[in-house]
Amino acid sequence: MDTALLSIDVITDFSAAMRMRESADYGAVYADDAAYRFIAAAERMLESARQIASR
Repeated sequence: MDTALLSIDVITDFSAAMRMRESADYGAVYADDAAYRFIAAAERMLESARQIASR
């Protein structure tokens, strides 16, 4: 089985997204720019996953 590594940027983005999501569960509200950054990070994570899956 091939293994692939995610970049530190993708891991950092994922970690931040998970913290934001958990905080939202407890009532945290974020500004629009934070939401757009989260969406961009999610798109980068998805692209990385697609690249790994296509190997």
